Amino acid sequence: MALASLLLTACAGQYQAVPPSAFPPPLMETLPMAVALDIAPAFSTYTHTETMTGTRGATWTLPIGPASVDWVQNLARARFSSIEGGRSAALRIAPTIERVEFSLPSQTGSDFYEAWIKYRVQITNAAGQTVADLPLAAYGKSRDGMMVGAETGMGDALNQAMRDATAALALALQDDRKVSDWARSSGAVAGGV
Repeated sequence: MALASLLLTACAGQYQAVPPSAFPPPLMETLPMAVALDIAPAFSTYTHTETMTGTRGATWTLPIGPASVDWVQNLARARFSSIEGGRSAALRIAPTIERVEFSLPSQTGSDFYEAWIKYRVQITNAAGQTVADLPLAAYGKSRDGMMVGAETGMGDALNQAMRDATAALALALQDDRKVSDWARSSGAVAGGV
């Protein structure tokens, strides 16, 4: 019985694509203010599991929470002068993952692994009032190659999606009118962000 179960698992395929947790620091002005990161366990441990149709029932497990924490922390370190854990921070940033989708080369007839991650980042002030609620739609792809396995290809696509999310949030923190107006009116940063 155990052998039959093992053979079925091998035929169906179990894949775990762990995205590389390497993100270059964004090149942006560092603001002289403290920020707190509210990283919920649901975010830091987020894992997407999906059994694919049309691929003999292959099951993909994508543990994207740890790498997502890394890109958010990396961005916060680049943008703000300090990250605090207490309630005294001028801003609090709370990221969530709302949705994950992916496709395989065998599904699309292309040479790419593709990943879409929908994040939401809520930014609140020290009093808990919402400053901004930012949806981030991120996309990444990785070319299928002879020397790259399926798990590595998908992991690279997920990493590219996270880099896309980093860029989107960096721009939002720089250009979002609500964040800029708050920073200017609160005196947290002279002239806004």
